[in-house]
Amino acid sequence: MHRFVLLLFFSLLIGGCQLRPQLPDDALYQRGLISLEGADIRFQPCGRTQWQSMATIPDLLRQEYLRLSAGGEGLPVYMEGWGSDVAGEWQVLEPRVIGGDLSSCAEYFSAVALYASGMEPPWSAMLEQERLVFNEPQRLRTLVFDKPEATREGVIWRWSQSLRDGNSDRDIALDVVRRPCWDSQGTWYALSALLDLDGRLFTGCARYGDLQRLALVSHYRTAAGQYLRDLHLLLQTNGDVRLVEDNHDGLPLKPRAGRWRFLNAERVLLELERPGAVGRFDTQLWQVRNDGALVLLHDDPALGRGLELQPAGRLLQWPEGRIPLP
Repeated sequence: MHRFVLLLFFSLLIGGCQLRPQLPDDALYQRGLISLEGADIRFQPCGRTQWQSMATIPDLLRQEYLRLSAGGEGLPVYMEGWGSDVAGEWQVLEPRVIGGDLSSCAEYFSAVALYASGMEPPWSAMLEQERLVFNEPQRLRTLVFDKPEATREGVIWRWSQSLRDGNSDRDIALDVVRRPCWDSQGTWYALSALLDLDGRLFTGCARYGDLQRLALVSHYRTAAGQYLRDLHLLLQTNGDVRLVEDNHDGLPLKPRAGRWRFLNAERVLLELERPGAVGRFDTQLWQVRNDGALVLLHDDPALGRGLELQPAGRLLQWPEGRIPLP
């Protein structure tokens, strides 16, 4: 009966709308601050210091900006969503979160694919790669459900699982649908959430997590003419990395393979195969600078210290199959 109520609830609210918008193949997810002042539209990506001019934005983004800024102009407002790079200018196609300020750029929800929360009563749910974690702070209760099953029923995406808790079973189901939602701070979300825990219903908003990777791009290289050799660093969404050195001597390129991972939001650790030593790796620590460059933070026998690599590729996104589909 409770599942029927949930289905009926969402069906009445959303009608026939689709979970995922129709986006071009080159659409990317981006986050940052937007500012409107007359006809001047500006965007500053999180982790950057430079503002970019924008020609147009969706009506929804403009309306929510004016609501949050109380009709004022020039106030930076946080936003994230799908967009594309058109002739070097970021074009917002589908907002997913609108509201907040510069501090919102420090919210990464690391290792969380989807985050949902509500305030009546306060609750949150974190969908991770192998588990669903439910938290209810008023009851000082945290429940961890391993390997939730993902299903889709019409326009509803659902993650469900059971947990043996003492002498009883706990059943959870997190439903997410593409429907506008506002939290207690007035922030707008494109996704609404409904959580059923043993027949007790929790409503709220949902958003994507694992946002720190959006500060990276897929390809970095040395600036033209700055060094006698060219270095290219290629990052893949699954954690693989290649470091390619071109000495312009006509010899075949010998890329070094390895893995990369975040140490924190501003530092990236590389583990690269050591040339001529099978099974041995060298460790490199890089900093993501505010202008988007990567800077080597320690002495390296092959690269020296303070080497800078400039962004030259597309914004890094989530691994295939890791980001929820709503």
